[in-house]
Amino acid sequence: DVYKRQLLDYENDEDVDKAIDFISRLHRSGKTTPYELRFEKDLEEFKEKLQKRNRFEFEDKEILEELVRQVIQYLHKDPVEFVLCHGDCYSPNFLVDEEGNMSLIDWEYSGMGDPTSDIGTFVACSDYTLEQAKEFIRIYLEHNPGVASERHFLGIIGLVSYYWFLWALFQESNGKPVGEFLYKWYRYTKQYCTEALRLYEEEK
Repeated sequence: DVYKRQLLDYENDEDVDKAIDFISRLHRSGKTTPYELRFEKDLEEFKEKLQKRNRFEFEDKEILEELVRQVIQYLHKDPVEFVLCHGDCYSPNFLVDEEGNMSLIDWEYSGMGDPTSDIGTFVACSDYTLEQAKEFIRIYLEHNPGVASERHFLGIIGLVSYYWFLWALFQESNGKPVGEFLYKWYRYTKQYCTEALRLYEEEK
C-alpha cells in the first residue's frame, strides 16, 4: 500500500545506500528502451521558450552560460556508455515500506543515457554539500566501478542543475513558483560546474 510508505530521507544513510544500490542495479541491468534522455536538448528548448517570453534573464546569466558551455565540451570528450536511466531520481520517487523495501516510481522520463545523469538529479535535489556529494559519488562507484571519473559526475551535476534551474524559471513564467529549489539549482550550477572545470583543467 503506497500510503504506508515513506519517502527516501537524504539524511538517512540506510535509505541512501539502498538508493545507490537500486540505481546501480538499474544501470547494470542491460535493459534497453527506444527512448533517450533529453537533458541537453530540453535545456535548449527551455531557453527558446524563455527567450520568446522575455524571461531568459537572471543574475550572472553570461557566467552560468559560459560555465555550462565549457562543461558540456569536456563531458562530450569523456567516454560514456549509454544505459537505461530513470531520469528523475530524487526523494519523492523513492518509496520505502514498513519493512524497509524500496521502490522507484514515475518512469515517464526514463530512457537511454549517461548513467551519471541519475546521480546528477539525485544530488541536485538534495541539500548535500560538495563533500557529501563527492562521498555519494565514491559509494556509487564502489557499486559500479569505471563508469566515469569524479570530474565527469560533478560536471553532470552542474549540467543537470542548470536544466532544472531553467525548468524552474519556465514553471515560474507559467505562474507556478517552485520555491527554494530555484535558487538551489542556480547555486549548484555555479558550484558544480566550477569544481568540475577545476578538475578537468588540472589534468590538462
